[in-house]
Amino acid sequence: MNIEQIVRKIKDNTKLVGNELAYQALILYYAYPKAPKKIKAVIASSIAYFILPLDAIPDPIPFLGFVDDGVILASAIAIVRFYVTDEMKEQAKTTLAKIFK
Repeated sequence: MNIEQIVRKIKDNTKLVGNELAYQALILYYAYPKAPKKIKAVIASSIAYFILPLDAIPDPIPFLGFVDDGVILASAIAIVRFYVTDEMKEQAKTTLAKIFK
């Protein structure tokens, strides 16, 4: 799991992913290094689900393709929220701005 994979997924699916889903994935990425071991497992698995092409609902399906990804990322954010700092949010916003310039 690296930032290039996340950025590539977002760029390749810009219209389908949207800002909020991309922002959630980036927050999780930046939270990973400082998270406890159990929380890292949640983060890694949710980002892997977002990046990997095998999904419950295939990503290319219009309007539905990223619904399952959104649910997974939102659930992970709910678990990780206590470990997310303002600095991590700012890093995610900065990366998002570079992607959607």
